[in-house]
Amino acid sequence: MFSLEFASNAEIKQYKSYKLMQELKEKIGLESTASKNVLPLRIARLTMAVRNCGKHVIKNPKDKANKRKMLINIDRRRKYLKRLRGRNYGHFEKIEEELGIKWVPIPKYNKRKSKRQIEQEAIKDKAHWDRIAAKQEFERKRNEENMIEIVRLKKELGKELTEEEKHFDNK
Repeated sequence: MFSLEFASNAEIKQYKSYKLMQELKEKIGLESTASKNVLPLRIARLTMAVRNCGKHVIKNPKDKANKRKMLINIDRRRKYLKRLRGRNYGHFEKIEEELGIKWVPIPKYNKRKSKRQIEQEAIKDKAHWDRIAAKQEFERKRNEENMIEIVRLKKELGKELTEEEKHFDNK
C-alpha cells in the first residue's frame, strides 16, 4: 500500500494531475482513453501549472523566471480557452465551473492622447468635413448646370419640361 505522505513533491503533483484528468474526463464526457492533448485536458494541465507556479512566485517574489513561465502559461491557457469557447461552448462552461476559472476577454489597449495628437486629429477632422462639403457643393453646381443645359436643349427641340426642369427655366 502506497501513501502520499511519503511521496515526493513531483509524485504528489503527478497523482493530483491524474485524478483531475480522470474527473474532468467523466464530467465532460470524454472517453477514459482520450489523449492528454484534448483541449479541455490541456487547459486543466495549464491551470495546475499556473496554480503551482503561483504559489512559488508568491513565496519567492524575486524569482522572475518562474513568474515569466507562469504568465506564459496564463496566456497559453487564455488562447486555448478562447479556442474551446468557439468550438464547444458546453465543454467550455463545464471546464470553467470545474476548474474555478473565469473567462475575461483581453481588454483593448487605450493609450492616452497628448494635446498635440488631439489638435492634429481636430485639424484632420475639419479638413475631412471641408473636403466633403466642397465635393457636395461641386456636385450640386454640376447638377444645376446640367439641368440648365437640359432645359435649353428641350426648349430648342420644343419638348415639354418636367416640374423639376421648370424650376431651372428661369436661370
